[in-house]
Amino acid sequence: MQFNIHHSGDYDANVSLKGRKVECFSPKYIKNTYPQGGCKVLGEMGGGKAKKVLGTVQVGRELHEVSPSGSKSRLFWRRAGYLQVGDDQYIAVMKSRLPFLIILLALIAVIIILLCLLTGPGNTPGNTPSDNPGNTPGTVTPGDTPGDTPGGDGPIVIAPDHPLPPVDENSQPIEGDTSEKADVSEGGGSVSMIYSLDSSLTLSNGDITIYFQNPNASSHNVTVDMYIVSGGQEYLIAQSGLLEPGFGLTKLRMMTGAPTLSEGIYGGLFRLHCYDPVTGEQAMVVPEITGLNITVTNG
Repeated sequence: MQFNIHHSGDYDANVSLKGRKVECFSPKYIKNTYPQGGCKVLGEMGGGKAKKVLGTVQVGRELHEVSPSGSKSRLFWRRAGYLQVGDDQYIAVMKSRLPFLIILLALIAVIIILLCLLTGPGNTPGNTPSDNPGNTPGTVTPGDTPGDTPGGDGPIVIAPDHPLPPVDENSQPIEGDTSEKADVSEGGGSVSMIYSLDSSLTLSNGDITIYFQNPNASSHNVTVDMYIVSGGQEYLIAQSGLLEPGFGLTKLRMMTGAPTLSEGIYGGLFRLHCYDPVTGEQAMVVPEITGLNITVTNG
């Protein structure tokens, strides 16, 4: 169906269609002209290719498809103007609401961020003076003991920034270790390791026999993770506690949840985690020792 535009000197609005300004009636004009209704919107145009085509309308040199009235969602589209195609008959010119929706969502995101900042941990109930009547923030009132939260019920507990793992209970000093630490720059370090690639695991008690030393020449504390490697997959079977420089380890315990093993020889690896002995900060580099031979027996 071909719709023909009735050109009128009463057009009071302009709408852009494919970069061309088109004169039309504004929504306000239609509302004022038909306060009780009575006009009929035959279809809609604009907003890309129509899924269902009712007809076409010629605007200048451009031929536009017309889709049935109501075919575009009012959530994403609005009627920006009306072209008259008959007595009290119009084609609605549609414009996208997407730019407006983007701005609206951005404003909502800003409001949510501001609310989060205003109600964050530093502004929760219990942290303001009015939530602790009778106490000035940071002071101790009679009845409080040193180390207690002012006006609170218990001592303040502050965790370290970099908590160290506990020292391994099976670690032992390395006899005859006279090695000296290397001269390293601030923030650097070196780890010297002495180890054997052969180890054994007894299934009956879960004991693992290894040989691993962290000599005094090392600048870092070390923990050892032991893996079995099978079919290209790594399976964690044991973890040590902390080994300080000058200490070694000959025994690990098979951890709970380790995979079920059978008698035989497995390949494996050690993965080391290094910690600064002063700050407790873990080094970014995680050394690996591959090529382990782990002999598994029932005991």
